[in-house]
Amino acid sequence: MPRFCANITPLAGRAKIFLGLADMMLTVCCQQGCVREGLSTCKGVTTMTDRPTVIWTEIPVTDLDAAKKFYSEVFGWTMVRDESGPNPIENYSNNFSGVGGHLYSGKPGDGNGPTLHLALPDKIEAGAARAVIAGATLLGPVIDIPPGRFQYATDPDGNSIGLFEPKAA
Repeated sequence: MPRFCANITPLAGRAKIFLGLADMMLTVCCQQGCVREGLSTCKGVTTMTDRPTVIWTEIPVTDLDAAKKFYSEVFGWTMVRDESGPNPIENYSNNFSGVGGHLYSGKPGDGNGPTLHLALPDKIEAGAARAVIAGATLLGPVIDIPPGRFQYATDPDGNSIGLFEPKAA
């Protein structure tokens, strides 16, 4: 069973859909467990989608090199610069096996845009400490949810991010 499945009972004949944050795959959850993405049956119910809801993410930053340093320090990412397009980007997931994205030079969201929740490689307290040292601002307390814990923050450019610690498997 993929990590972070919450064994959710189907409501009104439809299975609930849940994005598994650690391995970044769409998972269908029901009383019988989870099945990987795609057209799958759960207690006789077929999912309505055969592709992930989120495909790609982009984080606008004012300084590509500084943002690469921040995200690498906080999340432990090894990023790869791609200069094949009109502007350079820093890919934080370049194997295309799940949801990924990149940093790009653009106008940051000043904390008012969408929040991108990103999985930490360790405990939230350690990730939050690294984030503050690297220039983030923490917003509010750690919040417990069924698949783990998270804390809202803004990166040094003001982009809204969630520091996410998955529940232990």
